[in-house]
Amino acid sequence: MPRLLPLTLVALLTLLALPARTTTAQEREPSRESVLRIETGMHTAVIRRIGVDRTGKFLVTVSDDKAARVWEFATGALSKPGR
Repeated sequence: MPRLLPLTLVALLTLLALPARTTTAQEREPSRESVLRIETGMHTAVIRRIGVDRTGKFLVTVSDDKAARVWEFATGALSKPGR
């Protein structure tokens, strides 16, 4: 039974050290390949952040689909670029 404690401790320390050696997505160079995307007019994943500008005219949402969208606050319509 006394040998079990050191083995458990070694296993625990090994598991704790593993994530430190892995490469995160931010450390890798982004892909240079083009990606075809379908414009759905809405988010296709969970919305993580919502913000409103000072005038209350626009609402901005950011999602896990890697898109930030600007909406007209009064109508709820997706704002068109250059507007």
